[in-house]
Amino acid sequence: MKIKTMTAILVAGLSLSACASVIRGTTEDVRVEVDPPDAAIASSTGLACAGIPCVMNVSRKTEFSVTATKTGYRSETVEVKTGISGAAWPALPATSSSAA
Repeated sequence: MKIKTMTAILVAGLSLSACASVIRGTTEDVRVEVDPPDAAIASSTGLACAGIPCVMNVSRKTEFSVTATKTGYRSETVEVKTGISGAAWPALPATSSSAA
């Protein structure tokens, strides 16, 4: 029996910052896309979807994993970590040093 590889893509804007909670709330929608699209999707937080589209609303402070499974395919697990949004940090100008 040939086992196919499943592709799991997690599209998330998980970011944490003290002021972000005030501006954007304490939860975040995380969209999960998988191929094949009818794979079962489950998170370590207990949320689940039966294929895509799959959107899970999770706490911004929660790190978790998402697993996609389907008979005949190898299961795929993706870890979701929290972090600081790039928008929270000012852009630094590029500098170069050149020898004179």
